[in-house]
Amino acid sequence: MQDILRARQQALLIRLSAGTATAHFLADKFSLLNRPSDGFRLNFVTTEAVLDIAH
Repeated sequence: MQDILRARQQALLIRLSAGTATAHFLADKFSLLNRPSDGFRLNFVTTEAVLDIAH
């Protein structure tokens, strides 16, 4: 179990910012976006604000 947790902590964290409806859609499709063997983790951030994608 410790090996699994350590590997998850070292994986690249990708933050996805989206509006509420889009975030719900992506969460429903989460298993298609991320698998345990991937070298990254997804972090969803829900916001209705217009964000600068370059930031």
